[in-house]
Amino acid sequence: MTSLRVLRLDNNELSGELSTSLGNLVNLTHLNVSRNQLSGVVPDVGFRLVHLKIVDFSENQFDGYIPLIAKEYIEMHYKFLS
Repeated sequence: MTSLRVLRLDNNELSGELSTSLGNLVNLTHLNVSRNQLSGVVPDVGFRLVHLKIVDFSENQFDGYIPLIAKEYIEMHYKFLS
């Protein structure tokens, strides 16, 4: 699964927290988990996701900040965080 580049899990009624195993998807370029019921803190795995360009976490119930897209880790083209 490490060769996976696009992960779209949007609008699937997912709940719970994102797993730290997300950091194993080291070739990921697009991540969309929008329009679910995800909650908790987003795991700090950004240092491993150096190819990530597009992220959509919108319409969930995440707590705190989102370290995954911290600017010091990766340069993003699009960030959807509302």
